[in-house]
Amino acid sequence: MAEIVLMNAAKEKILNHALEQAKEHGFEVVGWLVGFFDCEDVFVLDAVPATQYISQSKYGAEASPVEEMNLAMRYPRKVGIVGLYHSHPFREDYLESTMGTESTPMFHSEIDDHMLSSRASMKKSYLSVVTDGYTLGCFLYSPKGAVQINPKLVEHYSYRNKLTQFFTKMRFEIRFDETVSLREAVIDARNKIVERVDTIFMRELKDIEMYPDAAYEKCEINLAYPSEASVKENRIRFVFEGENVSEYSLTFAITPVVFASRNASALELLELLKEETTDQCLALFSRMDVEKVRREIKRGSKIVDAYFGEIIVIEDAVLPQIKYVPPHRPIVGRRA
Repeated sequence: MAEIVLMNAAKEKILNHALEQAKEHGFEVVGWLVGFFDCEDVFVLDAVPATQYISQSKYGAEASPVEEMNLAMRYPRKVGIVGLYHSHPFREDYLESTMGTESTPMFHSEIDDHMLSSRASMKKSYLSVVTDGYTLGCFLYSPKGAVQINPKLVEHYSYRNKLTQFFTKMRFEIRFDETVSLREAVIDARNKIVERVDTIFMRELKDIEMYPDAAYEKCEINLAYPSEASVKENRIRFVFEGENVSEYSLTFAITPVVFASRNASALELLELLKEETTDQCLALFSRMDVEKVRREIKRGSKIVDAYFGEIIVIEDAVLPQIKYVPPHRPIVGRRA
């Protein structure tokens, strides 16, 4: 059976959110449990209340999937949403209906079971917490229905007890010199990003060199692919002939970071870093404002630099988080 570790601070957030909303509106509330998985064990280090709802009443609530997606994107791989919590704000009704024989409505409904089953298809240990604002119940998925399990409450817990930060430094350039429309150039650049990252990580495992720090909290992975040291920024430079692109150069200077067990295999780490590198490059590239590039062309610019900014990982006391740092000037055009 999986072990559930729950920090007291996260528990108090859940209880306070449920109790305050029950007293103020009498509505069910929803929120997310954030932490990380270690094999089948679940470590819940924080709780984040939902603020946007598709529907909300005394006997049900559905949080915005957009808010959930945005929350998930705030955390690096292997860290983030590990479960969902919701409240049963009908404690007094429950006491009355059961004649006081059951003091708390800590049950999992069929709807709750279905939600947990769908989430557990992604991760077997996905956690569901039910609360009435006074106490809570933790449930894990099983083929026969949700199984209640008692969490281990702790005052403090560090993700560094289980996870190590693995990172690598990527510096590469992509060039294209055929005359195409701006739209075609953007599509081509996206495709070439994916192709280049695949090429970078297509190598023998024996080529990997690892350099952990003394405490093994951070470990640099040195890949065999030759890094282009001259690349210093994340940007694409378009050269135009009229309104068409005659050539472009796309550069990335990034440090993808993943969190995994220090016992993770080299193959697993390579796959994680490959996914993170691809996602980070595409996420930065997607921030380019193509319409602003078009406006620069109409102003007479022959060369347009579109800067993407950068993505960094902040090692917070509770959990590491991803932060986007925008460029000082996103679009710069020149006439020659």
